[in-house]
Amino acid sequence: MTETNPTSYEGFVGQSWMTESELKKLIEWVPDKAWMLEVGSASGVTAAKITEAHPETRIVSVDPYFEKGERIGHWLSNRRNHTQNLWCGTLNHLAIFCSAKFDFIFVDGDHFFVGIYGDLLYAEKLLSADGVIVCHDYDELAWRDVGQAVNRFCKEAKFEVCERFHCLAKLRRAA
Repeated sequence: MTETNPTSYEGFVGQSWMTESELKKLIEWVPDKAWMLEVGSASGVTAAKITEAHPETRIVSVDPYFEKGERIGHWLSNRRNHTQNLWCGTLNHLAIFCSAKFDFIFVDGDHFFVGIYGDLLYAEKLLSADGVIVCHDYDELAWRDVGQAVNRFCKEAKFEVCERFHCLAKLRRAA
């Protein structure tokens, strides 16, 4: 288990709560030309870094907390191109209005059991048949609920953790 501290990146406003090595691995896992959903965007640093590495990947970022502080300004400052879009609201509201299926869903939003479990249930509904879900803080000391919710989701929804890297867990439907 590790404990994550915020990371600042030159040329970006705000911080990422992923380590540089986790961000590098996440970028490696994102398929080229993917249709991606980011759950929990904060300052938008992660989405912007993914966009730099995968300019043809379309990203929808979801975050309900943009009314607080400078988050939306940071997200807009960090936005790299027209393929990044922001949904200011909850994932369950997006699921009501969105008919798209995403190839790659990154979940780093709510860190309490009920919230992360709910995010995973909605993510499953929005996931393409062969898509993957990646969760951050899976083995994080400060966020034990994340690992418990992911494990329960995998058992009940018939998913499996197919790859791990530090606090990242990559999930796919079990065979």
